[in-house]
Amino acid sequence: MKKLLTIFGIIFGFGVLGFLIFFLFFRTTKPSSDEPLPGGLLPGTGEELPEASRSGGLDEEPAGTNESTGEPTFSPRLSEISSFGIIGYAPLKNGGVRMVGTNGQVSLALPGEDAVTESSNALDRPSRAVFTHDGQKVVVLFGDPAAQQASLFDATAKRWSALPGKILSLAATPNDLRVAYTTETNGKTSIAILNLKDRTPIPSSLFTLSAIDLSLSWPSPNRIILSDRPSALFEGHLLSLSLPSLSLAPIQLDTRGSMALWNPSGENGILFSANTSMRGGSLMLILPTGEAIRSFSFLTLPPKCAFGKISAAEALEIKNATSSTADALVDALYCAIPLDQKKFRTARLPDHYLQKSLVTEDGFYRVSLLDGHVKKMFEPANPIDATSLRVASSSLYFINRYDQKLYSLSLPN
Repeated sequence: MKKLLTIFGIIFGFGVLGFLIFFLFFRTTKPSSDEPLPGGLLPGTGEELPEASRSGGLDEEPAGTNESTGEPTFSPRLSEISSFGIIGYAPLKNGGVRMVGTNGQVSLALPGEDAVTESSNALDRPSRAVFTHDGQKVVVLFGDPAAQQASLFDATAKRWSALPGKILSLAATPNDLRVAYTTETNGKTSIAILNLKDRTPIPSSLFTLSAIDLSLSWPSPNRIILSDRPSALFEGHLLSLSLPSLSLAPIQLDTRGSMALWNPSGENGILFSANTSMRGGSLMLILPTGEAIRSFSFLTLPPKCAFGKISAAEALEIKNATSSTADALVDALYCAIPLDQKKFRTARLPDHYLQKSLVTEDGFYRVSLLDGHVKKMFEPANPIDATSLRVASSSLYFINRYDQKLYSLSLPN
């Protein structure tokens, strides 16, 4: 009898594995070039967005039952993390958050506690903060935009130190203490790397190309992304720089308004592209090579999204899922989506949003990358224009552009 039960268990386990493979392959396989890209299930322009809880979200208890899974409905909780405006932040492993304020000071907020100032002095007119992957060091660009300076704050030593050169763009590696940065001379952009584990970091020259006004991102250890400043008014490129070979490969060429966000797994990313009409645009899930996997029928911008993980059972809304299905994790995309899609699609994107002549009122949605299904999570009672989203410690963090404060939205464990 025990042997029979063992054999049955093995067969059942393979059946669950086959079920997951079916959904992962058939629901996410890239369509042929002759087929239209599959869209998400969110209605398009002019139609109402899916309904969900509309409340202040503060200390709200779960209410009701999910008809598909039989589980209690989760009601997200909205929390204010900072009582002051910030320009950047990093969630920490202990559940705390380190932040750089608009006043140029570094602060730390531990779970359930008010933020405390860590830096002894403030920087003048800070414009950008880039943290190392562990949140223990941060490089801040500050001062006159025409002669921008950079300074490094070490949270362990509690001290600032100046960095050399005129740094224009900056990105941190996802797995160690290196940062890449750009400088410009005579119409050329040079890319160099600093290792912040060194007490006095020395620049290591990496690459020089004939271009100006480039931005950097460092989504995976061996790949840096170079992009032109995004605008619907002119065409730009999105390029991948391989660090082992120092070779460039195109992701998008001659595309208006390109903005991308990359999955920490390195398997995919989302790409916004402006329309030739210079109004609205499109949002797609892409491979690292730039090939499209699927398009989304809703419209938002990559800085208003973050990648995360959910269980396969939650993604597929399977009732009474087996432990193997419930424990399997799949990719998800959390996005703040402008509720007035018609207005957003008629704006010049991303220019009007980046220039802050356009503000939005967002709802929060979760997109399963297993099948493209879109689920509305939360619609705040007061307006939120969310940007700089991050998923960490069962929370979705974001900066609200209305007050520049940091907030978190609780997620299911």
